Amino acid sequence: MDREQLEPGEEAYAQLRLEEKVVCKRGDKFILRFYSPMFTIGGGTVLESNAFKKKRFEKNLLEELKIKESGSSKEILEKIIHTKGNDFPSLRDISIETSMLEENLLQDAQELNKESKILLFNTAKEIYPIHEDLYIKIREELILALEEYHKKYPLRTGMPKEELRTRLLKNAAPKVGDKILQNYIEENVIEQYEDTIRLKCFIPSYSNEQQRIKSYIMERLLTDEFLPLRKDDIASIIKADKSEVDEVLNALISNKEIIKITEEISILTQSFDKSLKLLREFLDEHDSISVGEYRDILGTNRKIAIGLLEFFDQLKITKRDGEKRTLIK
Repeated sequence: MDREQLEPGEEAYAQLRLEEKVVCKRGDKFILRFYSPMFTIGGGTVLESNAFKKKRFEKNLLEELKIKESGSSKEILEKIIHTKGNDFPSLRDISIETSMLEENLLQDAQELNKESKILLFNTAKEIYPIHEDLYIKIREELILALEEYHKKYPLRTGMPKEELRTRLLKNAAPKVGDKILQNYIEENVIEQYEDTIRLKCFIPSYSNEQQRIKSYIMERLLTDEFLPLRKDDIASIIKADKSEVDEVLNALISNKEIIKITEEISILTQSFDKSLKLLREFLDEHDSISVGEYRDILGTNRKIAIGLLEFFDQLKITKRDGEKRTLIK
């Protein structure tokens, strides 16, 4: 790894690429021989049995190999955790790969943890060590990813947690990924809101254009509370970008200012409460209600009436019985 040619009697680090798989472990001795004519080339000791292909003449690599050859078990463990960090191996995984006893690895890992060189994350069955360098790197990438997301989507409460975990912690076990994110939450770097993650200091805010769209939507829903416009119609009437209308509607839904009934129908939260109150009042005096009767009560059209009644069915408030609905609760 550090020279072009090895002379007789010299020693060096080398990475062997074999024709087929063999079974070996760290510390095993080996001999290299030619097929024909049969003669011995040399021999050595295995330092890493399942290594990735490495580049030659790299100073950091040579230092790593020196540690793996003659370093203490603690130094070797730290180097393995640092090198294989992106794979998020457990102590058991490292034990299997290196043939080092897991209880010895745990003792070394606990010492490294006390020295603030690694962090340890426990699950029900495994212990996962993460190097401090990787932990800091993930935190920096996390902040950058959220800054970009907040800039692109200023109205959204945050990036979906699953999307963030897939982007930054895809190789980590889900429980380990959750624990890492929880650490950043406890450090006040980020916070969780429902199923999203956002920077601690972030507050959703409307641009001038989004505020214009919001004002129109709210005024229209106040005026015609049970005759809401389709979002495509809103974009057309006020000459706004459809994606911006979607962002505003999603923000209003997330903030519970409006309630999404169907993909095309959303009404004010207060209008929803009113529609439910009118439904209950009618069913207090009647055994059931039809779509036509509910349409007339609200002063709306059949499509909106059906949408609301089907939404009440989903919420287990009403139950459909043929062409009528009855109250469940």
